[in-house]
Amino acid sequence: MRNLFQGQSLGIRNGVWSDRFLRLRQITSWALAAILASSAMILTVVVGTSLSAPDAYAGGGSWTAISADFSLPGYDYFDNTQLSSTNGESAGTVGFGSGPFGAAIDPTGTYAFISDQSKNTINVYTIANNAQVKVIHEGGGNSPQAMSVTPDGTQLWVANYNSNSVFVYCIVSAGCGGVAQWGLIANITGAGLNGPIDVSITPNGAYAYVSNYNTYTVTILCASATLCGGTAQYAAMSFSPLMVTSSTSVTGVDWTAFTPDGLYAFVANCGNASCSTNGSIAFIENPEVVPPHAPTVKSYTAGLGLGTNQIDISPNCSPSNCDAYITDMSSGEIQEMDNVDSGANPTVNPSQTITSGVKSPLYFAFTPDSKYLYVTDPGNYGIDVVNTSSDTVQAVKTAGGTMVEPWVIAMTPDQAPTASFLAYPAPQGVNSYFNGSSSSSPVGSIATYAWNFGDGCTETLASPTVTFAYPSSSGGSCPSGSIGTVSTAGTGPFTVSLTVTNTGGTSTVQTFTGHTMSNNGGPSALKTQSITLPSKIAVTTSPMIGSVSSSPNLGPITIQMQGSSGAPINAPPAGGGTISISLSASSGTFSSWNGTSCSTTTITSISLAPGTSSVQVCYGNPTAGSYSLTFASTGLTSATQNEIALNATKIVFTSAPVTGLDSTSATLGPISIALENGAGTLEPNPSGVSVSVGLSSSSTGGIFSLTSGG
Repeated sequence: MRNLFQGQSLGIRNGVWSDRFLRLRQITSWALAAILASSAMILTVVVGTSLSAPDAYAGGGSWTAISADFSLPGYDYFDNTQLSSTNGESAGTVGFGSGPFGAAIDPTGTYAFISDQSKNTINVYTIANNAQVKVIHEGGGNSPQAMSVTPDGTQLWVANYNSNSVFVYCIVSAGCGGVAQWGLIANITGAGLNGPIDVSITPNGAYAYVSNYNTYTVTILCASATLCGGTAQYAAMSFSPLMVTSSTSVTGVDWTAFTPDGLYAFVANCGNASCSTNGSIAFIENPEVVPPHAPTVKSYTAGLGLGTNQIDISPNCSPSNCDAYITDMSSGEIQEMDNVDSGANPTVNPSQTITSGVKSPLYFAFTPDSKYLYVTDPGNYGIDVVNTSSDTVQAVKTAGGTMVEPWVIAMTPDQAPTASFLAYPAPQGVNSYFNGSSSSSPVGSIATYAWNFGDGCTETLASPTVTFAYPSSSGGSCPSGSIGTVSTAGTGPFTVSLTVTNTGGTSTVQTFTGHTMSNNGGPSALKTQSITLPSKIAVTTSPMIGSVSSSPNLGPITIQMQGSSGAPINAPPAGGGTISISLSASSGTFSSWNGTSCSTTTITSISLAPGTSSVQVCYGNPTAGSYSLTFASTGLTSATQNEIALNATKIVFTSAPVTGLDSTSATLGPISIALENGAGTLEPNPSGVSVSVGLSSSSTGGIFSLTSGG
């Protein structure tokens, strides 16, 4: 149905009503035909319509279908909201016309493009705020048709029917070799272009396949500055144009689609210039050119109906499960080919042909998960929502109940989620804690969180948090809840990774079949982080000396959890494992430190507060002596320290003051000091206890030395 608008008036080419338009009137209702005929006088129309996912899959994806309808004057729609024109244009001026023909969306889902052949313009919309931000004025009667956005999102390619040309526009100026955004990068002519009606880019971004509607060929252009084996960017390849039929009398070459792996291409042919003979599909091998093999037509499937308009490949394509769908407007059918990525010659499966609920299907777009087709159907006054599992029309969607002749359609791509997580390692045998709540998905929501703990164990959950106790030995089964065999034990480092997948189930791959990116996934869905487990307990305060006491009075003593390098490691937050530290001593008792003093309640263990690396305790003993304290925790090397309890309460001088001459050496003495208890009696040191005494004087120049006897 491509030539309905090839002239400057609706349904006219070179001033003559086209056969396809007359046939459209015959296969649709008289009311619709009357509307279409009357719309030939309307030049104020480009309607973009946004449709949510069908009810049966509500919440499964947040994609937006963008369609154009040339029979409703003065409106542009996204999400059933009339679009605003932010560039100063209004209905009835350039940018709003009665000939929308092509639609495409950039890989980020930011911009939607709708070509208008009646006004020779490209309308640019931002999807997020429902606004027209730019009208690209082609002018010159070019009649812009179908469009494609390159897989890297930098360029927009447009087929111009009347001028036998292909225009390349800049979308992201950083990738346009100095050309500003929305500027024209290239005007490609010659190269066998004859009524170009569609341009499709190979998945690797190397080549552009242009369907020549007036001939039986596809022009193949270089789309890459580096991947064309010596051919200059925007020039025709040596194997171009490519004949897609065996008969030079066949025309109506319409649409090209690629399998996502780039191994095969399919070209739809509606039959002839008026699409009044049998349509066909050409099957091409090596469309991305694997030297020395140039693209070749492997087979040609005819007899597909009178108006084969579009063929496209399901985004979730794999060689054993890859389907292609074909719309046939004249026959009122949607046909299906199975396993089109297997290398075998594909054929239409008659048992899967959809006729019920379909009237005049034109163009379509897959939801990124391949579960639904959104098919423009002017005979149904709306968009047919096709369930690809049952091959049935599940619903007919309209824009607020108002849609007359939806024409082209594109679907926003599935955007990759962003994987992010925080790791809180715990000792071996204690639950480490991982929190992926900071991950996000711009499309739908995150459905699964797949963890790899770096030691051979994995676990996939629907919730963002998980605990995992690293085993102390390798070779055995992973802890309950995770799967695998422990390949590495110890304290690490372990490389932990998180892969998040959104509700569409397609977020971690990129899928491109020629025009608009379906799935824009990639490595951003994966996050890795190296962690090291705590390995030891350490006492970070110096040994304490204090008076004997029946309750703990020496403190605070700071106990810290550390890695092997001595760096502190925090305990997991609430939800992770508890780091409990046992307290023992050769004699005496412990209590907690409340920040200002020692508690009177004795304890035998204490835990690190979540998110902290240290805890403080007090110690006491009623008998004078030196006592060994031990601090231990599961999976950690324990720490010991000696503390001293004394009866003494102060240090006293036991010798009289001495006098002497100035000297640069310590000459006055001996000066004797001793410990004294509260009763004023000298207190000898307990056996084995050494008390260190600090020495200072009022003069900074004063110095001390030991006596010969110490």
